[in-house]
Amino acid sequence: MTQKIEKSGAVIDAKENENPLGDKSVKGEVLEQAKKLREKKDNKKKKSAGKTGKPEKKGPGVIESILEFVTKAGEKGVSKKAILAKLVARFPERAVDGMSKTINVQLPKRMSRERKIKIVKLENGNFMLKLQVKKENNKVKKLEKVA
Repeated sequence: MTQKIEKSGAVIDAKENENPLGDKSVKGEVLEQAKKLREKKDNKKKKSAGKTGKPEKKGPGVIESILEFVTKAGEKGVSKKAILAKLVARFPERAVDGMSKTINVQLPKRMSRERKIKIVKLENGNFMLKLQVKKENNKVKKLEKVA
């Protein structure tokens, strides 16, 4: 009679007739196989741990994208829901809840303070980047960020 035992992804065929100690020996074999599998996994982790340094940036992250959306919003601004929808489209692999929390933390105060820009919340609840208009001889000379 052959017994199949599955433990930690390893399948072991054990014959009861060849095993004078019965189930205890079969369990011992299973434990040995599981230990070997753990050692293999640990070795893989050690090899990958040797790679140090930051991964290369592939593009703008979530916070940089939030700033981009607020900057491009115009006078009507952009809502948190609209920002979240754009972030979900841009970063489908990320958790929606995490991105929502990032938006709530960043807008408007933290991003304004850290980036030294002025992000304001409008009456309709939307956010926009406030710009200061410099006029010279009744002509708009330059738009500057208000600090």
